[in-house]
Amino acid sequence: MSVPRCQSLLRRDIVHSTTHFGVSVCLGLAAYASPTINVVAPQTGSSSGSPVAFTASTTSPSCSKGIAAMRIYTAPGVNAYTVNGSKIQTSLSLAPGTYNTVVQAWDNCGGVAKAPVTVTVTNKAASNHFLYVLEGNGVSGWKMNGTTGAVTPTGQTVVPAHVNPFRAASDAGGTHLYVANSGSNDVSAFTINRSNGYLTPSPGSPYAVGRTATAVAVHPSGNFVYVTRDNDAAGDGVAAFSVNANGSLTAVPGSPFSTQINPASLLVNSTGKYLYVADSSYSGYIDAFRINEVNGALTPLPGSPYLVTAANGCSGSFPSDIVEDAAGGHLYTADSFDNAISGYAIGASTGTLTQIAGSAFPNYACTNPMVAFNPDTITVLSGGKFLYASNGGAQTISTYALQSGTGKLGFVSESAKCLGGTASGPIMRSDPSGKFVYSTGASRKNCSGGNAIIGFKVNHSTGIPSALPGFPLADPNPTGPVSGAIVIVP
Repeated sequence: MSVPRCQSLLRRDIVHSTTHFGVSVCLGLAAYASPTINVVAPQTGSSSGSPVAFTASTTSPSCSKGIAAMRIYTAPGVNAYTVNGSKIQTSLSLAPGTYNTVVQAWDNCGGVAKAPVTVTVTNKAASNHFLYVLEGNGVSGWKMNGTTGAVTPTGQTVVPAHVNPFRAASDAGGTHLYVANSGSNDVSAFTINRSNGYLTPSPGSPYAVGRTATAVAVHPSGNFVYVTRDNDAAGDGVAAFSVNANGSLTAVPGSPFSTQINPASLLVNSTGKYLYVADSSYSGYIDAFRINEVNGALTPLPGSPYLVTAANGCSGSFPSDIVEDAAGGHLYTADSFDNAISGYAIGASTGTLTQIAGSAFPNYACTNPMVAFNPDTITVLSGGKFLYASNGGAQTISTYALQSGTGKLGFVSESAKCLGGTASGPIMRSDPSGKFVYSTGASRKNCSGGNAIIGFKVNHSTGIPSALPGFPLADPNPTGPVSGAIVIVP
């Protein structure tokens, strides 16, 4: 029932002067929707060292029998990797050169879909990424070894941002870094030197946001940057910027865009079609927008804002972080006040949100209102298999398994207190390969000492994290109010 078969029937029937019959056949076939493929990585047109990490998923709403298989072709007829299922997470060793790869999927109803991805493989091994930490006086840069997880300074002194750098994000290509400055109500923009990780301010940086800047997100294309405007009052929202050729920012038409009060965190989903904002208030909401991929403007989606319902027996959610399971098409919020995690399915063609059955998923009991901030931040591995919750109040990390298809969370384990320096880390994120998880915490045992970078290796069978050698790594840089937030750059 593929499109090529429909076209061949139409051509044959035109030859036999039975065009009407051929059109009827094609209309019948057109009623069946082929699978939809979402390629998270690599982005088409991007460059990568070898091995190249591939993450993709597919759905076929018209086929009740589900997906049969997915495959990566690195050239016509060259089968590089096949999986009998709806998700791909693998790394392929490729020689330097440009590859017109194709991710292909088959459902169990005869449907076929293809997603072309052009990627240039460089001589550089894909083992080094960059990690940036927001210090009280700016941004410190660190090289991250993608093979061992080790972190070492780039050698550049702390680069000034503006007042109280609070959250940061990079573009998908790892060429620009953006920092939301909560004390000066603006966003700083930097160009990243890919050879050494050094930062250079963009012309005109920083750029005014108008209210307290608490979070920042970048469109997958790298063309747009979104920053929250959070005074915990009416008029809060999102400032939207377009990225110019020289790295400077210009406000997009209609910016700023209104949200509920206290927009604390936000994300652009992996397809680049939608933006979601977690409003951290007693009655927390998620604002959902469609992104105009030409000019970056935002339009509210039907049903927005979505109420973040409290876990059973709890009251008030205060979602403090929002992340996406890009492989599975779900998003999750860290509901720090009621000690729970909320989950939603993202409508593939609409972007609208549907709460996952069983959400909100309790992380800690909420009977004692003084035991809160469990979790204060969450992260999902790139393959969509495990979710990690950093519990600031309890100073532990909880591990959850993501149920394929439904997105339900199944509790796996909770770490020992202060494992590897775990304290009250404001942001926890995994590296692009999904092998490591990083945050900030304490430099000594029992959650004592100064600020430190903490790192964990992930067991991909059990999901349980273990402290990496050399961590916690004492941070010698901070001065003044320290956010400690991190961003990992591919």
